Amino acid sequence: MADNYDWLTKKTPRSVDQLRLWPQNPRLNPDENHIYISDFAEDLTHDEVEKNHFFDLVRSIVEDGFIPADPIVIWKDNNGKFYVAEGNRRILALKLLRGFSISL
Repeated sequence: MADNYDWLTKKTPRSVDQLRLWPQNPRLNPDENHIYISDFAEDLTHDEVEKNHFFDLVRSIVEDGFIPADPIVIWKDNNGKFYVAEGNRRILALKLLRGFSISL
């Protein structure tokens, strides 16, 4: 059974600056364009419950630091860009806290 989790030991540290949010994330509205951080933030906080959960996440990172308990799963596309498959909200929070305003 341990063989099924070999990928967990293949961790590669990456800067949040290198990571792009995944526009096909199932949490996002597929009818909307997601180019800028604000596009992702608006969609991931579209209702009050999601907004509160996201702000709790941001507050936790500010108060306790980023705790990498759950892996951020990424992949590299054919153009050498890294996309987040799992962990988009955490990466979004980190990008917002770092003050990013460029397109993703």
